[in-house]
Amino acid sequence: MLLLLDNFCDGKPNGDYKDPDTCHGFISCSNGIPYKMPCPANLCFNERKDQCDYCKNVPCDPVDGGWSPWSPWYPCSVSCGGGIQIRVRTCTNPPPSYGGKPCCGPSVESRACNQQHCPFTCRGKPNGDYKDPNNCYGFISCSNGIAYYMPCPAGLRFNAALDKCDWPEHVKC
Repeated sequence: MLLLLDNFCDGKPNGDYKDPDTCHGFISCSNGIPYKMPCPANLCFNERKDQCDYCKNVPCDPVDGGWSPWSPWYPCSVSCGGGIQIRVRTCTNPPPSYGGKPCCGPSVESRACNQQHCPFTCRGKPNGDYKDPNNCYGFISCSNGIAYYMPCPAGLRFNAALDKCDWPEHVKC
């Protein structure tokens, strides 16, 4: 019985390889195409001899999976304003085989990154006052592409709808 397996033969030369799922067969790679090949009854694939052999001559104990080292951290998802970066590891050191246990624990870790506020730019904006995305107790006034940070008087917040500083109960931050 021939069964097609995905990606098993990628990068491997033609030949026979131990089946990671069972020692009672092997995987034959031919021009990048993998075929699952069973051994005859009561025989196991002997990788050293490249043939089916008596099972007593073939180590076939379960191998539990082990984690690879963590990858480097991937770049942050944003350059400012709070993003996430991740790193990954795979259960390939060694991969579980012959009924061994898969790795236990997470394969992905994440952490916060670039938490600093994003700078406000007036480039391409018409002259006028804009809500400061980082501080509701002031506003940004754009004039000829230049940003001016303008604080409201003590205790007041910028009300963009009215284009002026206003009492806090009238403005949501």
